[in-house]
Amino acid sequence: MNKKKLFITLALVAVIACAALLFGACEMIGDADPDDMGIAGMNGGERLLTGLQVAAIGLIVVFIVLIVLILLIKIFKALVDAAGKASERRAEENKGKEKKTFAERMQERKAAKAAEKQALLEAARARLNKTGQAGQEAPVSDDGEEEEIAAVMAAIYAFYDSMPAQERSNLKFRVRSIKQIK
Repeated sequence: MNKKKLFITLALVAVIACAALLFGACEMIGDADPDDMGIAGMNGGERLLTGLQVAAIGLIVVFIVLIVLILLIKIFKALVDAAGKASERRAEENKGKEKKTFAERMQERKAAKAAEKQALLEAARARLNKTGQAGQEAPVSDDGEEEEIAAVMAAIYAFYDSMPAQERSNLKFRVRSIKQIK
């Protein structure tokens, strides 16, 4: 134990002892009859023995309380050490697993979203090819409008996402077609 901790411990013990003395003195002052033990009728030797008995009982009580406190502190220290060892074991187990940084997780999410968008575009192109082969008019041309459509959809999503949740729950709309404004 370093000097600072020892000093703090001794200061705490001194404060507790002073508080106990003050409470004891207040209790003695509160009692009008200080001679409950019959000290006034005792001779000098009996008074000395009674004083030593009271002092010994006080010391025994103080040391019993200190021993209990020391045991409690050791138990808490053992619990903290066990928790620390458990976390070290978990850290060693997870050491083989790579922890990804926030930027890496965001990069993976962006890649997943891009792949999802690409799959949706491929599905739209497949539908476009089917409608084009059947002789019907295609709702979307294949000359690079996908990016514009994605931008419009992103703007709609951003507008929708910026709305308060209460308004969003009442809002029911679908984008059925996107036409070029002339």
